[in-house]
Amino acid sequence: AYGWKAGEGVEGKVRLENSIMKIVTEKKEFVTVKEILAWDKNNEYMEQYGKVLAMFPLTAGDGEITGVVNIERMDFLLFNKPNLVLISLVVEWLARALDNRKLYQAAVAREIRDEKLEIYTFNYFEEVSDKEFLRAQKYALDMGVIFLKLNKYGFLDYSAQNMLNKLMVSVCKKYISGTSQLFRYKYDGTFAAVCPMAGEKDLADILRNIRKEADELANEKKQTAIFPGFTAGAAALRAGIKTVRELKNIALTECGIPTE
Repeated sequence: AYGWKAGEGVEGKVRLENSIMKIVTEKKEFVTVKEILAWDKNNEYMEQYGKVLAMFPLTAGDGEITGVVNIERMDFLLFNKPNLVLISLVVEWLARALDNRKLYQAAVAREIRDEKLEIYTFNYFEEVSDKEFLRAQKYALDMGVIFLKLNKYGFLDYSAQNMLNKLMVSVCKKYISGTSQLFRYKYDGTFAAVCPMAGEKDLADILRNIRKEADELANEKKQTAIFPGFTAGAAALRAGIKTVRELKNIALTECGIPTE
């Protein structure tokens, strides 16, 4: 977990500066267990020695180390110099693949349309919700936001997730239309909508119709076994709400999604 900011830790992960992998970022080359034992700070990570046979740096195109690959078990190769060089080559291929993936993600992040589902992206959601909130405040108009979270989404296989996403989008598009816009939210299996000119009653009607039709479709297609339903949250602009973040956080809390 190299380069993470405070608070970005993930359960089961260790920050690089608290790990034996820190040796690699200092040496900037692969390190074997023999070299680890000879390291002048080897007492600092004594309890981690049994977990690593060798460590290899993942280096970005600009030369910056972006991660470390640990070899914790190797049953099929002798642990000699030629094989270590071979592993270094494989790790270099991995680093190039990660570089290409980052370039792709950067390009996708600039897109405003999710072509796969034919809805808008999360980045565009931020822009649209900010603009519509300012417009609603300026001209004393109604405005609402909706969040939808597919239940148990992470427990489904890839094909079931795709089917569920398409099902939800097809239903949502029917009722989130006109001046309203549908977006992918930042978590997998979650969606958001910005609804200009919509008050609390309008939002309640939209959610009731979406829930009714989604249930009917699931029953009709006999998909109830893999259709776990969804959780929804909505909030309409009212007196006392001063920022778009406050508005969204009301709906996010109702939907059970972490607030912004």
